[in-house]
Amino acid sequence: MSKVSVIIPTYNRVDMVVETIRNQQAQNLPPYEIIVVDDGSTDGSQEVIRNLKPKVTLIEQENQGPGAARNKGFAAATGDYIQFMDSDDLTSLNKLEAQVAALESENADMAFCPWFHIEWGNGLKTNLKEVLQTRHPGEQHSLLEWHLRGWSLVLQNCLFKRSFLENIGPQKTDLLGTEDWEFFNRIFLADPKSVFTPDCLTLYRLHYEGKLSGSGTSSNKKAEELSKAARYIISNLEENGPRVSAASNRIMRFHFWGIEKAGGSPIFPKPPRFPERLLFAAMAIQNRFLNGVSRRIRGHAWAPFYHSLQPRTEHLAMMHEAGIDNSGKTTS
Repeated sequence: MSKVSVIIPTYNRVDMVVETIRNQQAQNLPPYEIIVVDDGSTDGSQEVIRNLKPKVTLIEQENQGPGAARNKGFAAATGDYIQFMDSDDLTSLNKLEAQVAALESENADMAFCPWFHIEWGNGLKTNLKEVLQTRHPGEQHSLLEWHLRGWSLVLQNCLFKRSFLENIGPQKTDLLGTEDWEFFNRIFLADPKSVFTPDCLTLYRLHYEGKLSGSGTSSNKKAEELSKAARYIISNLEENGPRVSAASNRIMRFHFWGIEKAGGSPIFPKPPRFPERLLFAAMAIQNRFLNGVSRRIRGHAWAPFYHSLQPRTEHLAMMHEAGIDNSGKTTS
């Protein structure tokens, strides 16, 4: 039997984390273990989790942020595969089964699937937003080059082989809300053998309750966190990176320039010269125009490599099976 360790960091989400735990316990392929790392909650989460049946492994720590919590959970995990879940998100009930089967049949390092944005309101009707990553981003670029061009995943829609993650190293504990961006950069630098699993789904709930990533912080603080992560990414590329195309490098530098313009601290060892800054300004104007057109036509500005769709019947069926109805409530 394949052994999957599910790792769930949480902070002050006593109701939602129970829903996430129940969702994982209900998987067609039940997890070998569920490890919840409580990051200093003050809402009684620890006692509720401790009394759940069947029991889960509860690890408690002082508030240190999501990177430290996931690292603590990973160190305690004993399964062959690692599923990171946030404490508010759910998955289709076939996710672990489908992704383990794909990893084993392809002898792959990681699997990723579509993820469904669900805007969660305070007692209001749930706003079903886009389903992202309904296809692989495209074989014309490596996952690393797609990442440098602005594409990324969320940890929840992935399943990893434990032995692969052991070689990646821990998540950064001095980043808040950007630790997964930097972590994926190192993952893609390792050139993982990956497999896309289109027939399962991650349900990504959008809201602002008890976020370990520091929801409510100022825009300047968020820009600074992005700057710190970008400097790590530049360092990762310099130390371990393969040669990337000039186009991908230019797009990465454009995104980093935008972070600086938004209030982040300097990112580049050598600031962009005037001709490059002029090019970036022109690219910014073009992006604003294209994003505006996309919002008018499609209702959103997700880049084409996310292959976004409005939810289809099969997505809604997986959501319903996972226990969420359209009123924004769990049904089990």
